[in-house]
Amino acid sequence: MSGSSPHDDDAAFRAFAVEVTVERPCPFDAHVIGEPVVITAIRYNGAPRLGLRATCQRGERAYDVSLADVVLPPGHPGTAVLARYRAWLGLDVAAPVDRADVGAITVGQPVELVVLACKTNALRCRPLGAGHEVTLRTAVRDQIPGVIITVTPRKQWTHARHPYLSGDVEAVRIDAAALGLVPLALRREGGWEGDLGG
Repeated sequence: MSGSSPHDDDAAFRAFAVEVTVERPCPFDAHVIGEPVVITAIRYNGAPRLGLRATCQRGERAYDVSLADVVLPPGHPGTAVLARYRAWLGLDVAAPVDRADVGAITVGQPVELVVLACKTNALRCRPLGAGHEVTLRTAVRDQIPGVIITVTPRKQWTHARHPYLSGDVEAVRIDAAALGLVPLALRREGGWEGDLGG
């Protein structure tokens, strides 16, 4: 993009917008900051600093983000175009993330999940020892990020290529070693003033 004229930039933005939507017409599923969304429109409004904008729908809410922040699922027809667009912007080419892999989770079998984030209606988790994420819909949501919960899934489904589970939290534990965290070392630094210890 450096060294090009505003007219050249405008033409390139418009060409990328057309190419992405030709490869996969809207609407289509994608992820933005790890959240599943539906892309309902891609457009260029003539402002090179903003670049291409993607309109995302999540539930009843719609909002605009930079197309460069959109992650497409593996095998999506627009993946190659998006990679070229990010490269043209001078950004790293984002590897597509497939969040539909729920691994060895089986309905009716207890599974341990690491809580990553607590939301108003769900817990964002990952199975202990795995790298992919799953959203747990459960009635109990007073856990904190970093705890390990045991859940026996009642139902398992995928929406917009993101895996979901429902089930009750049966046990909660804190285990730094299981998370691969190294506890802070404790050292004796001497007593406090007035310490009665021998």
